[in-house]
Order: sequence, then C-alpha cells, then structure tokens
Amino acid sequence: MTKKIKALTSWKVKEFNKRPRELKFYLIFYLILFFLTIYGLITNNLLLSILIILFGFTFFLFEKKEPKNMTFAITKEGILLHDHLHSYKSLKSFWIDYEPQGIQEISFKTSQIFNPYIKVSLEKNNPTKIRKLLIKFLPEEKHTSNLAYFLDRF
Repeated sequence: MTKKIKALTSWKVKEFNKRPRELKFYLIFYLILFFLTIYGLITNNLLLSILIILFGFTFFLFEKKEPKNMTFAITKEGILLHDHLHSYKSLKSFWIDYEPQGIQEISFKTSQIFNPYIKVSLEKNNPTKIRKLLIKFLPEEKHTSNLAYFLDRF
C-alpha cells in the first residue's frame, strides 16, 4: 500500500523550456556541422566526421521533442517532481532566482555529483510564499551557475 503524500503547494511545470529558434539559427548550425564533417573527411579523421554527424542527428531529435507537463509539489517530506520524491535529507539547500521580466525559478542543490541542481520554474507563484514554505525545511543558499546551466541557457 503506497502512502498518500499531502502537498503544501503544487503546480504544473514543463519538463524543459523549449525556445523557438529562427530558420537562420538552424541554417548556420547545420552549415557549421557540414563543414566540420567535410574537414574531418579531408583530414582522414573519420571519427571526427562520425561524431559530428551523430551530434547533429542527436540535436535534431532533441529539437523535435516536446516537453511533458509535470506536477511539482512541496510537501513536508520533500519535493515531489513527476512522481519522484526528493526527500529533504537528499537536498542540501534551495535558492530562488527571481527577476520580474527574466528568470523565475527555484534551484535545489542535491548531493549528486553529475547533476547537482534541480531547477523548477516558479510559473505564476509568489516567490515570497514559496520561500516561507521552503525555509522551514531547507537552508537558503545562493547557488552558483555551472557550465551545464550556461549551455542550457544558450
């Protein structure tokens, strides 16, 4: 029998942010990949050419993927993200990045090495109310952005 977890607050979030890109971006991007592939073939570096082609194909697949709607909830036991409970014991801290016309998200620092942050959009929620809830369970600590964060933003 599974235990029902009561949410203190919850909302729907997208699995990831899909940004619309102009045709110009795709033309330049794939033109660069094309020339890198040709360069690999000219220099007899078949591995480089294969890797560039695989990278282009992977990028194409990710661009076509539509984000799923997921439920995010703050509970007394931890944070619930799409049916996965991250207990407060596994989280080190939180930080709310909020700029009225810019970024609006909560960042949770985890103990994982390769993916140390869980970032969740605030959507239309009041950041002050969310902070008052989370401060009861986790310390508030400014999180620095890593290379993966900047690549994601790019």
